[in-house]
Amino acid sequence: MVYTAEDFNRDMAERKAQEILEKKKKLAALLDKYGESREAIDMNADIRDTMEYMVNSGDELIDAT
Repeated sequence: MVYTAEDFNRDMAERKAQEILEKKKKLAALLDKYGESREAIDMNADIRDTMEYMVNSGDELIDAT
C-alpha cells in the first residue's frame, strides 16, 4: 500500500477536526466553570485556566478582530 498525498490530506483533515473538537470541549468546560464571559474568566480563573481559555478560543478571537 502506498501512502499518497490524498491519504496525507485526509489524515491532516481528521487531525484538525479532532483538535478543534478537543478545543471546543476544553472551552466549554472552562465557560461552565467560570461563567459565560471572558470577564468572568479574567476575574475568577487562575493563570492556568486563563491561558487555557486563551489557547482554546484563539481562533474565535482572531476571527472577531
